[in-house]
Amino acid sequence: MISFAVSGTISLATTLPTITEGLTIDGSTAPGYAVGSPSVVLFGLPSDMIYAQNATGIVVTGLHFQNGGVPSAGAYRGCELPIATT
Repeated sequence: MISFAVSGTISLATTLPTITEGLTIDGSTAPGYAVGSPSVVLFGLPSDMIYAQNATGIVVTGLHFQNGGVPSAGAYRGCELPIATT
């Protein structure tokens, strides 16, 4: 499980590693988290976010994903996140 001891914006400088097995990424562990108001923002291009390959049992919750600085486009809150699987 990945939990967060910090809140704020995390700017992705590179693509995150591919997830190849079950994993929980839980942003609700961050200080200041409230339902419907995540306190951790992952900022980057959609291709840098989360990619799962041949994996099951993936849970992503309590995060806000921001697409490359475009406030009105590509924002995902909570677990409303398209995860590509092949």
